[in-house]
Amino acid sequence: MNTKTLSLAVLTLCLSACGGFQLNPTTPSNAHPLSEVRVSLSPALDADKQEAIAAYAIPEHMRAALSASYPQGGELTMEVMISEFRTGAFGPTRMHADARLVDAGGQVVAQAEADSSTMRGGTRAKIQRVSQELIDQLVAAL
Repeated sequence: MNTKTLSLAVLTLCLSACGGFQLNPTTPSNAHPLSEVRVSLSPALDADKQEAIAAYAIPEHMRAALSASYPQGGELTMEVMISEFRTGAFGPTRMHADARLVDAGGQVVAQAEADSSTMRGGTRAKIQRVSQELIDQLVAAL
């Protein structure tokens, strides 16, 4: 087991123990080596949505899964911004994110959008499902 896999397993175990969920890495179509993955929230998101995202540690889970999806040590940075989020016990859970790959000079090399929604499962399962679908879409697009 390599150190990246071991780190992801330890992080997953810690987050699961804290009531989190697991997001899985995805095999990229273009394996750009990355120097860093940043996942942030749009400042336009309402405070209650930001609190819900923080309560489920969605950015941390997404960052871990995206980092594990790509080789490390490159000059590109992946920046992901969650721009829309909706969840609740009733109705669909929905999330939208914009992502871009930025080189060391600050130039955007590639960009993509991802959107997912579901009505299947409880609140935690729906959040996990839409988060995983966003990761899969972004990795496939970038």
